[in-house]
Order: sequence, then C-alpha cells, then structure tokens
Amino acid sequence: MFLTVTDLTGISEPLYDVKTPKRIEEVNGDYSLSFLIFNSDRNVHAYPLVKEESLIEYKDVEYRIKNVVEQNIGERSMKTITAQHTMFDLIDHYVYGTLTGTKTFTQALDFLFNGTGYTYTITDIFPSEDVGEEFGNDNSLSLFQKSLEIYQAEYEIEGSHFTFRQQIGNQTDTQFRYKHNIKAINKSSDSSGISTYIKGYGKLKEEKDVLSGNSIPYSSRSGTYYTEPGLNQLATEKVGANFKFSFSGTGFNFKTIVTFLGGVWEFTIDGSQSVKISTYEDVTSKDKTFEIIRGLENKTHSVVATFKGKDSKNPYTKLKSDPAPIVYLKSGNIIGLYRELVGDEQYTVTAEYISPNASKFPNPFSEDGYKHAEPVYDERVTSKTTLLNKLKKTIQDEPELSLTVDFVDLRNAGYPYQHPNKGDEILLIYEPMNLDMDVRIMRIEEEEDSNGNIVNCAVTLANFGNSASSVMTSFSQTTKRISRILTDDDKLKFDFLDEAVKRATAALQSAQTELEFNNGIIAREKTNPNEIVLFNSQGVGISTDGGQTFRTAMTAEGFVADAITTGTLRAIIIEGVEIIGSIIRSADEGTEFYVEGGNMILSRNGRKVTVNPDGIYGINSVGGTTFQADRSLVTSAALGTSNTNVYLATDWEARVVDLNTIPSDGSAENYNYKPIRALGLRFAPGANGYIGTSGELRITDTQFAEGSDTVYRNLRASTIFGTSFITTTTNAYIGTDDELRVVNKGLSGIYRNVRANGYFGTFLTADPDLYAYIGTDLGLRVTSRGLASAGPVYRDVTAASFSNGSRIESKSDIVLWKEDALSIICESNLASYFLNGDIEQGREIRKYGLVIGGEWKTPEQIINGDGIDQYAMTTFSWRGLQQVNETLKTHDTKIQSLTETVETQAAEIQSLSETVETQQLQLTDFAALTESLTSRLAELEARVAKLEAL
Repeated sequence: MFLTVTDLTGISEPLYDVKTPKRIEEVNGDYSLSFLIFNSDRNVHAYPLVKEESLIEYKDVEYRIKNVVEQNIGERSMKTITAQHTMFDLIDHYVYGTLTGTKTFTQALDFLFNGTGYTYTITDIFPSEDVGEEFGNDNSLSLFQKSLEIYQAEYEIEGSHFTFRQQIGNQTDTQFRYKHNIKAINKSSDSSGISTYIKGYGKLKEEKDVLSGNSIPYSSRSGTYYTEPGLNQLATEKVGANFKFSFSGTGFNFKTIVTFLGGVWEFTIDGSQSVKISTYEDVTSKDKTFEIIRGLENKTHSVVATFKGKDSKNPYTKLKSDPAPIVYLKSGNIIGLYRELVGDEQYTVTAEYISPNASKFPNPFSEDGYKHAEPVYDERVTSKTTLLNKLKKTIQDEPELSLTVDFVDLRNAGYPYQHPNKGDEILLIYEPMNLDMDVRIMRIEEEEDSNGNIVNCAVTLANFGNSASSVMTSFSQTTKRISRILTDDDKLKFDFLDEAVKRATAALQSAQTELEFNNGIIAREKTNPNEIVLFNSQGVGISTDGGQTFRTAMTAEGFVADAITTGTLRAIIIEGVEIIGSIIRSADEGTEFYVEGGNMILSRNGRKVTVNPDGIYGINSVGGTTFQADRSLVTSAALGTSNTNVYLATDWEARVVDLNTIPSDGSAENYNYKPIRALGLRFAPGANGYIGTSGELRITDTQFAEGSDTVYRNLRASTIFGTSFITTTTNAYIGTDDELRVVNKGLSGIYRNVRANGYFGTFLTADPDLYAYIGTDLGLRVTSRGLASAGPVYRDVTAASFSNGSRIESKSDIVLWKEDALSIICESNLASYFLNGDIEQGREIRKYGLVIGGEWKTPEQIINGDGIDQYAMTTFSWRGLQQVNETLKTHDTKIQSLTETVETQAAEIQSLSETVETQQLQLTDFAALTESLTSRLAELEARVAKLEAL
C-alpha cells in the first residue's frame, strides 16, 4: 500500500503507518477515501502536510482532503482523514452566463467544463434536450449533475478524463435469490412511494384555441349585391357593402371565392379590432378559407365585414381603365368558429404509462385500480416517445430495495467477475413481494490492511440511485433560492411573506390602542366651541361645526382633509383628480420628474427621458438623443413585451434597415438593410412561408462574408421544393439511414427518373416484380472505378443470364444473313493473357479470349468500340453452326448415296462373285477340256507330222 500527500505549496511526501484505508465509490455519486495516519518517526515530514485541501494520491487516483479529525493517544497523535475525489473540485469553478433552449450533450459539457482542464468522451447516442432557462451562473459541479439528470447519463472517470454512457457497468446472466443463494448484511425495503400509473404533459401549445367544427352563416347584409351568373354566387363591386354576424368563441375563419379581380374585405370585431384580407389571386376562381382572428376572449363577439375596394397589389384592377374589383359572399355556413383548448388539447404531446406491476400492487380506492403518481410536466418535451421514456424513468413501480452484501458471498453466488464493477446489473428474485427485479451495484466499499490486501468488500445492490454530488448540487440550488428571498442582512424579504401574514400584520398595526372615555376625548376651542378635536378608538377628527361633520379626520380607513400643507409628504399610493406642482424628486434626490411646457421630463444626473404628444425621447447628458419612439422611428437596444407574442403591424413589409437611411422615400431599393437574429421564424398557421430574394438564399455564418471567405451552414427541413441543387464543394452528400428515393411531388410512392453522369454505390436494384432498365444509345461498359486515362480497365459481370433486346419492332432493313462465318472464325486468333487491372490489384489470373489491336486478328464484325459484341459473337457462332450443319447435311446425303452405291456394288460384287465361282467352275472344266484338247492336239500334230513325213 503506497500513498503520497501533496500540500498546497506543492511539497510531496510518502505516507507510512496508515491504518484502515476505506474507499467508497457510487454510481454518479460518492467517490471518497478515508484512513487513519499516525504521527510516527517515519511520518515526521509527511504528517504536517496531511491537512485540509492537501492532495492524497492512492492507486493512481487523486483525492482532496476535506475533513481532518486529530486526537492524541498517550504521547502519540493521529489523524482521521476523509478525502473526496478531485473531480469534486468542480464545485469551486464558477460558470458565468447561461445556456438556453435545446442543446446537445456535447454543448452542455463544453459549457460546464470550459476552463477546468477536464476532457471527456461520449460513447453512446444522447438526443438533444432543452436545458431550460437557467443552465449556468452556477458552479461546474452543480451543472455537471444537472446535465446528468437532463441527458440521463452516467459516467466513469480516469484521471481528468470522463467517459459518459447511458448506463455504466455490465449485464450479467446470473440470478440471485434473496435468502437462497445470497444473504443481506443490511436490507432496506420501502414500498411507500409505489405508483402504477403516471401521466405526462409536454410543451404547451402556443396556440390557445382550435377549430370547433361548428360553423354559422352571416346574419344580415347591406349595400348593393348581385348574383354573378358565372359562379352563381352573391357578389358586390360596391365599396362599403357589408355583412354582419355574431359568434361565441375565440375566433373565426371565412370561406369565400378568390379571383384575379379580387378586392379587400375588412372585418371589425367588437368595434375595436380590424383585420383585412385580400381575395386577389392570379386564378380564374377558386374556393379559399381565410383565418381571420384567433385568441380572443371566450365570449360572444360581434363582427362587421365591409368591402374596402381594390387591392393595391392586384395588377388587374390597378388602373382606372381596369375592371372594378369584385368580392363574393357565399351562402350557407361560411363562418368557421374557434374554441378554447381544454384538457390534454393544450399540450403538444401527452402520454400515459401503466406499469406491468399494476396487478401486483392494486389500489382498492381507485376506479381503475391503479396507484396514480403525480403527473409529469416538462416544457422541453415535444415527442411522445421522449415523454413516455421520461414517464418510465420517473415512475417508481417497484419497492425501493437496497441490499448490502459481502462481495465474497456475491461471487460465491455466481457473480462472474473477480472484482465488483460499479453499475453491473443483476436479476434479483425478491420473494417477499413476488418480484423479479433488476438491481445494480450502486455502491462499493473496500477496506485494506497495511499491506494493501483487501480485507473487507461490501457492495450495495439497489434498484434506485442516490448521489452525493446531487445532494451537493441540491444544496447549491437551495442556497441560490434562499439568496433570492433574504435581504443582505439575512432578513426575510417582505414580498416573500404569505399574503395572510401580510393581512394579519396590517390588521394588528391598525388597532394597537383602544380608548373609550365618553366616546373618547374631546378638545374644544374656548373662543369658538364649534371647533373641536375628537380622539377615540376609531380615530382622530377635527370639526368646525361642533362635531356635525369632520372634514379633517384620521380613521382606520384613511386620512381625510380638504387641504394638506406639508414640507415632505411620504406615501405609497396617491390618488387624486388633479395634482399641481413643479417637481417630483426621488428619496435620494438624484431623480426628478417634472412637467415643462408640453413635455413630461424624467431626469437623473443630466440624462433625461421626455414624453410629449409626438413621442418618447431619451436624452444623454450632452443633449444627444439615445432613444426615441415616435411616428417616424423607434430606437432601442431591446424591444420586448410581457405578453406571449410581439406584433409588428404593417400593411406590407417589416424592414430592418440602417438607422442612417431612415426615413428615405419608402422605396425598397433606397435602404441599407441589416441582419435580424432570432431563434426561429414562424409563418401564419396553415399558410405557406415565403423568403423573397432577387438573388440566392444563402445560409452562412453570422459574418455574412461573400466570396472565398463564405462559411456555409447546415439547412434542415422535412421537404424542400425547388428547381436545382448545386454544391459549393467538390462532392455533394445526401445522408440517409436507408434509401434515397426520387418520387412524384405528392410523395405517394410513384418513382421518377434520375439523370447523372456517374453513379458510385454498392448495388442497383429495381422494385419486386419489375424489370430494371439501363438506357444508353452506345453501350453499357463495366470498368474500373478510375476510368483509367490509358484506357478503361474492364471488370467482370456475374448474373444468372444475359438477354439482348431482339424484338422485330426495334429493328429495320432486316435481310437474311448468309455470310461465311466459319472462314472468319477460323482466321481469328485466340489468346491467353493477364488483365492489367488484375495485376494492379495484385491478382494474377490468366484469362482466355480475343485481343483487339496490334497484329492480333479479331473480326471487325464483332468489335464494338474497345470491346467484343457478345451478341454478334454468338450470332457468328450460330451462323458457323448453321454452316457446319449445312455441310453435315450435304455429307449425310453423300454418305447416304455412297452407302446405297456401296450396297449396290456389294450386290453386284456378290453376283460377280457367284458368276466368278461359276466361271471358275467352268474354267476348271475348260482347263480339263483344254488339257484334253491339248493332248489330242498333240496327238493330231504328231499324226500331221507323220503324215507330212509320209
């Protein structure tokens, strides 16, 4: 075990003779170290450094001493030390200024950590949240805890680096059953706060009313009306024609017809408010409903609608020679009524949550059987999912259960890790209440011996959390609230007293004394008995008519006098018909109010505010105008209202221009325009919003820089209508979690075409049961992505089949082709080769095919640009097969003929053979005959010779 101490001057020493060190760690809470240290010989230098605010380093973690208790045991002294993790030093760092509105978790952390030296990592996704109106002007620790609550985050810390997650720790698969495989050292169970039903309300709607669904007709009309034959509706061209009606509710709309000859109606409500509408639109005619007014007091109102004539923006009725403007008054229920929002309607979103434990914890006193929790109201929430998640996190639908367990027992019961981890989640079966609940390790306490060995380790399993830092934060918030209700001398401000206490105090002070002496004490003037002073328990009265009347009196109801002459009059309220005087001065005599000529002037230290019939003017000490509000100009550093909305009333435009260009001539081109800054821009309910510009609409940084210094910002919208989109950078990005779909304008799923130079992606697919088409007037080529300048590097294509379009409708000049394909095929050269693209990618796969170029012979009939026309090549093969087939047929005929000839010849040979055999027999006989004849011839020759001799 090794500890070091470092005091505020930077002196560091190792600590010895340390006893019973205990570390405590909680989820989002306590992170502390406590131990005993003795003033031994080995601690002679370190012992004095162990004091408040000194740093203790233990196992690479720094703690700051916050509590020291020193005591003597005999001649030795020792200190009991409690130190907190140095992250709690954030309580000493004050953050000035505030964040408001919806912010990301990153923005909140950057704000509260700025200047602290702490860094962080966010590992989970946290949605943006509304931080409210007072996130700031507080210490960093308080804001840190508030951010954890707003974003529902948990953290781990290592050194000065935080890691934020939605939930720290691990989920284990082991089940722990209380009193079966785990026993409690300390057990706490509280079911007093259980609820099984909770309802939540999100942000209040800005609008306070809604269409009621009811509509009424007008009650009467006056002036000249006629039935327009084209539309068969009442119409008027007579300025001053009107119609009237009354309604109960908070507002109304008006159904009419708009045309290119439309004019102006003016609606006067209750004789005090007026609203004008124009029925001009550049159309022949169409029905339209105008929202006239909303947000009125919910009562009965009277309305007079008067035709005021032409619309100055209507080009068809502008000149005297143009047709007169016309407005229409339809029959029937043309007045739609608005009513107040009630109940859940007042909120942008509501949600309710019923706990699955409702049957386990019934409420016998409720009709629905649920235990109802206090509703949740959160002005930041506009999403039902967000609100429902908040309800689930808010409701306590299980008993608050806490078990403190020895870690050895926990590990023996099946906990899978050798060391406890904060935040680990465990399934605990708690049979006393028939519950299966998830509990977490919320607290770890470790004690070590002098050798650094862990001798005790207790973990607290709980289904709820409690945070020491949140307690400190709560204390900080309470301090801020208390400071608002106490004066500088720690007295309670009167404004914060209960109204009943105020009234009781006033009553006691109004009747401190009561006198009853013959109806009081009377003092009478000796020289004039009619002049008396009466003093009794009701007050003091002065009479000049013997007590008949008291024109000067002081009673419990107030002070009555015909005239008061005084040097100084001090009062809270002065009521009167007429006050005549010159100067009203403040108590410190530094501020004066007086009337001079037609001006009311408020003056202090030479600065004045003057009010007269022309307007209000602020004057500085040297006579310059610092503020004015008159008919031509209002100047102010701020324009605000205590109402919900601010209204800029105008018949045409609201313009933000350079002060120096006012008043000018009213022409839009003659002003120097200035920026306007706001959180949002909202258009009329149910209407389109327009941003008019003669050039481009650009969304940039607040500097509005033009040219190369322009910094463009993001635009977010649901649907964007336009004619083109051009990026200012090399690439354009459209981010989506699934598909980019180009459909019809109605977004009804009718797909439209896309035209581009190139497409980069993973795949190209068509809808089910539809063909996919790639249209081209030249050809489809599958090459390398780089489209290499030296020539395309072609890539493989894998598919189930390839079909070439071959319908007769797509072809012309069709003739029968009988070209000699075999000779062309036989004259071609086939090659074996490597593709350069394969070699570039480290693949050496030998290919086989044709080569275009060089001395390689490839038929020009099958060459298509840089590639081979597979369809032509296949057709050549078919033609070659036809030629082979024709040759085979010829050969078959010849073979057949030869076969028949051979058969005939065989028969002839057979016949010849038989003839030869016969002839051979005959030859044999002939030979014998010849031999016989030869013999006889020899005999004859011999006889002849004899005869000759004779």
